[in-house]
Amino acid sequence: MTVRILGPVAIDRPSEPCGPLSPKLRLVLALLVANRGAVVSTDRFCDALWGDEQPSAGIATLQSHLSRLRRLLGPDGRIVALDRGYRLDLAEDGIDAGAFSRLAGEASQAPDARRAADLYGSALSLWRGPAFGELRDLDPIRPEAVRLDELRQAVTEEWVESRLVAGGDASLVADLDGLTVRNPLRERFLRQLMTALFREGRHAEALRRASEFRRLLREDIGLEPSSALAAVEGQILDDDVALRGVPTVFVAPRLQLPVIDDPTRLVGREVDLVRIGGAIGDDHLVTLVGPGGVGKTRLARRVAVTSERFDDGVVLVELAAISDGNVVLDAVATALGVQPQQQLTMRDTLLAALAERHQLVVF
Repeated sequence: MTVRILGPVAIDRPSEPCGPLSPKLRLVLALLVANRGAVVSTDRFCDALWGDEQPSAGIATLQSHLSRLRRLLGPDGRIVALDRGYRLDLAEDGIDAGAFSRLAGEASQAPDARRAADLYGSALSLWRGPAFGELRDLDPIRPEAVRLDELRQAVTEEWVESRLVAGGDASLVADLDGLTVRNPLRERFLRQLMTALFREGRHAEALRRASEFRRLLREDIGLEPSSALAAVEGQILDDDVALRGVPTVFVAPRLQLPVIDDPTRLVGREVDLVRIGGAIGDDHLVTLVGPGGVGKTRLARRVAVTSERFDDGVVLVELAAISDGNVVLDAVATALGVQPQQQLTMRDTLLAALAERHQLVVF
């Protein structure tokens, strides 16, 4: 059993799927997890559940929610009733945030940058959205949500840094472009992007990014960037060999497709699964089309993780973060683990590599 809070709050029981939790049940569980090991008072529960409009049967309803959670948690997690409220006793490995911290810790002690990048990537793959999902802004939950989200940012920085130290990879600039857009005032992402651009021979663009960041910082909060940024600018202007790093091409670790074990997510899609399964056996290209939100991604992932007909397995190519069509081929090459070949375009390199494989590629 795993309690998931790195995204919408959920309970994952692979041997006995429990389905989505109700909003009230998610809230009670979130309060317990955010204060794991400490007592959450009955008053705090009731205030979070109903505010000033607590029903007359509020206490009984709360106890019903807690009873339901006890059954879902099973022997792995205990909700202890105390005089002042309730406490959740849950082992570190019973929560996805615990696994995230463990993997990040292992990465920080890894023997080399490539292994560190692999472990940091595995840690980040556990995230499905902001910590605690839609409950993150509630007062009793916000401190823990903010702590976890900041830890995610710090681990992302280390993941990028380990990729830089290992020599870089085809999708590094695209990843950093997205990170700097989402975190415009986070200087370390900018310095990492400048380094990656410099290594690609894009010196002017790297310096332009630094100038834009300096202007943004001054106009928004009236501060100057750190001396570290000026140091990177100086290295770029001097064409400093030390900034180039190791002269090797490193393929970033792929985040694996998650195992989908919740049958309630695809209720009534059995016919679709059969049709898609037949189509990928008959055709080289199968496209799922339909309005947004109808479940195309879930169908594709379910087909991918349940398909055993491909000798070379399944690869997921994530394109959501890419805004520049010119780097799509690089992103595909990174996901497939394909290295650039001399005297071949990236397109021809990919075609040559895929021609030798019996593989399902999900875009």
